Amino acid sequence: MAAPSTADRMLAACDLFIEAGTHLDTAGVAAAGSEQLARLARCELAVVAFEGPDGISSASYPHALPANVAETLIRDGNTVSGRSSWLFSPDNRVASIRHGGTYRGAIAAVGPVDGDFTVIEEWLVLVVARRLEAQLELIDLHRQSLRDAQIVHDAVLAGEMQQALLSKPTLRTGGVEMTASLRPARHVGGDLYEVAEADGYPIGLVADVSGKGAPAAMLTTAVHAAARHAIAAAGPDPVDILCRLGTEIAPLLDRTESIVTIAAAVVDPAARSVTVASAGHSPVLVRRFGRVSPVEPSAPPPGVPNFDTGLRPTTFTLWPGDLVLIGSDGLTDQRSPHGGAFGTDRLHVSVEGLEAGPAEQNVASLFGVVDRFRAGAAQDDDQTALMIVIGEDDR
Repeated sequence: MAAPSTADRMLAACDLFIEAGTHLDTAGVAAAGSEQLARLARCELAVVAFEGPDGISSASYPHALPANVAETLIRDGNTVSGRSSWLFSPDNRVASIRHGGTYRGAIAAVGPVDGDFTVIEEWLVLVVARRLEAQLELIDLHRQSLRDAQIVHDAVLAGEMQQALLSKPTLRTGGVEMTASLRPARHVGGDLYEVAEADGYPIGLVADVSGKGAPAAMLTTAVHAAARHAIAAAGPDPVDILCRLGTEIAPLLDRTESIVTIAAAVVDPAARSVTVASAGHSPVLVRRFGRVSPVEPSAPPPGVPNFDTGLRPTTFTLWPGDLVLIGSDGLTDQRSPHGGAFGTDRLHVSVEGLEAGPAEQNVASLFGVVDRFRAGAAQDDDQTALMIVIGEDDR
């Protein structure tokens, strides 16, 4: 039988390469590669061996070889550094495989069936080596896509769990309505809020943990748990809440070199008053008779030594239509497509323009103003708004 023509062998190479491309595991690539090599180079034995993240993968066709042969081939095939190269011996050809530092290995075509390797066969050995390199790169890309998908899945799940830990966002009692909403910039965030009631006093708390990503999200969860403990232990005293919270999370903040800005508000429905304390947190705004005034922090945030030394409360008497906003800096720091920040002045004007309506409606309106400003630009940071609205006494 006549030897196949060069054209026939090129077509056979295409067929084999297409078949080999279906493998996304290293063992399958090695097996397909050794069969490719044996058929294309018309050799008595073809060996493919490479070492990567999963260890050594090797295959030979048509006969099996001991595992130590693969290790020797990898070692000898990589004695020439840098470029893929030929190592010549009387009866075989070896080409080293290199792929981005992830894999190293070699292929060998041993004992040509009809005497000597021709130039075509030597070229085909190198072509097979290049094809294997391409397939190994596809495996790397596939694995990276799986890792990325897993990371996204984990982040979504973590974000859902973080949202599930938030308290019921709305509380109504004695003509007072308190509601909160949090929009994370990523799947997980560094903002948190708590809406609670102690001894008939509505309590709202907002905190912002420094940092981004998973570490900040884990710290946020710990801070949230500590906030609930502090509220339960302190009762309707915003300064005591912040002091207890700061003391409990101090070891975590020291270890992670983080800070947490916190503001808390306690409403006295009978007196129609709100008492606010802020440790490094802003914005905190009070709208009385249609005019907005900021409540400046009276102390630095937890994570700063002796943060609670100057912490003091501020009390306001409110009337129907008045409101209090405790936000996070994700509102004022939001950027427009042109790069400008939303800023405190726009926030003051926006809060002044809110209707004397339900707190939930006002929070949604405020977020709408911010969204129109960013006009499709990415949300830069977590955005939280906790609002207290004073209505008519419905007791």
